[in-house]
Amino acid sequence: MVLPALEAAERLAAEGLDASVINCRFLKPYDEAMLSSVVQECKQVVTVEEGTIVNGFGAMIARELQAAHPEVRVHCLGVPDRLIDQAPRAEQLSRYGLTGEGIAARIAALHHEESFEAR
Repeated sequence: MVLPALEAAERLAAEGLDASVINCRFLKPYDEAMLSSVVQECKQVVTVEEGTIVNGFGAMIARELQAAHPEVRVHCLGVPDRLIDQAPRAEQLSRYGLTGEGIAARIAALHHEESFEAR
């Protein structure tokens, strides 16, 4: 999901939103020092995975951050926990917003939601 995430970051930058992409190649062990440095600068973390969001990478990161940094909000993007209709991979990724365009749209919506809540 790194390439779609990088595309999303480019799209967001064009809209004036700053997003960093970190390639988390392995679920375990994850880079605790990197995660700690990220949350010092960001209070919103978005995980993107090509798998179910239930008990996946995003859920694990959310659990870790909740304990150490409860002020950080984690948003998990991935596949819902239900039976998935068969389709070509590209169609499935598009269906669940796991393309550069879809990821950017969801993050932009989170940003606008956050801006609205801050008022």
